[in-house]
Amino acid sequence: MVGHYLVAGQPWLQPSQYAAVLDEAADIDEQQVAPEAGQPVTPEYASLLPFTDSYTLSADYERVSMINRLLANLWPYATQAAMRDEVLPRVKTALQDHVFKKFSFVEEVLLGNRSMRDEESWTACLQDKDFSLGSKPPRIAGIKKSVTSDNEVILEVPLVWGSNCKLDVAVILRLGPLRVFIPLELSDLHVKVESRITVKPLVEEMPCVGGVTISLLQAPHVDMSLKLSHGVDLMALPLVKEGVRWGLQSSAPGPCSDDHRFCHTR
Repeated sequence: MVGHYLVAGQPWLQPSQYAAVLDEAADIDEQQVAPEAGQPVTPEYASLLPFTDSYTLSADYERVSMINRLLANLWPYATQAAMRDEVLPRVKTALQDHVFKKFSFVEEVLLGNRSMRDEESWTACLQDKDFSLGSKPPRIAGIKKSVTSDNEVILEVPLVWGSNCKLDVAVILRLGPLRVFIPLELSDLHVKVESRITVKPLVEEMPCVGGVTISLLQAPHVDMSLKLSHGVDLMALPLVKEGVRWGLQSSAPGPCSDDHRFCHTR
């Protein structure tokens, strides 16, 4: 059912677009016909298998539909609040301290139609621009629990995000009497992260956890569309996509982890 699960209700889509519509429609659509047993997987479906949820490939992973439905319900409200109260104020402060004060030729940075200099002169002509994470939330692609002889819990939690985000960024440079307007549009961001959460040791006092280690098992898979304002997709140019992947692999050459320990006091 993986193939029908991927393209449920969207038979006209091209293979490169399937990942963006991965949902549970096939589970509740009785019109979807299961493929015949023993038939080979088509090349289109086979090319999509690395991007499907892990529970569709391995019986060791448990499906977590309830958590994903909760994320889907919270996503529109959480992203708006995070953008308004956390992301944009932090970005504006960082640009003021590290860009505008140090590089006088950078006249303006626009995120969507929002000015990072608190100026309204540019925003009127940028009403069609947007800076949002879209309506499609990340998904937990399954959870695999490992039992060991040590006093610990190991969870493998792959995360998948086939987003419809649209991040319009524009930089305005003043070079003498000239102004240079550089618009960029990042959209259709696809991310898959293979993570492992190790809870060790387990203790008999609240919160019953002595430490948590979060590890990335491999460099994240990242793909996106990066355009110069309705122009050529830069990611489609030769060697650009390979360069992005090389940069990710260089920043995470092996399994990397973030270790947190907790102190318990009486």
